[in-house]
Amino acid sequence: MSMTIKQRENRARANIVSWRNSKYTDLRSAYGRYSKRKEEAWEYCQDLCRRKNGEGLKVISRNSHIFTAGFVFPHPDTGELMFMYISPSYDQEVSLAIQG
Repeated sequence: MSMTIKQRENRARANIVSWRNSKYTDLRSAYGRYSKRKEEAWEYCQDLCRRKNGEGLKVISRNSHIFTAGFVFPHPDTGELMFMYISPSYDQEVSLAIQG
């Protein structure tokens, strides 16, 4: 069963604090050694961050199989600061102003 947009938004908001507290600014700091697939996934995250004019890309959560990541970026129309949550299944952006 796939998640609804509301569930994705809630999950993204729930990870803002974890993103702020994360010390993992790259795969090496998160894993040491990692697979080619993780490297490719991280390159996707870096590319998305660049395309969104984002900053602060970090690994939020990790295990031996997958990781989640996030960064902040200005909304292209309003300039509002947004948070991008990246999971293996989807990417979700939410306002940084609305937490909880």
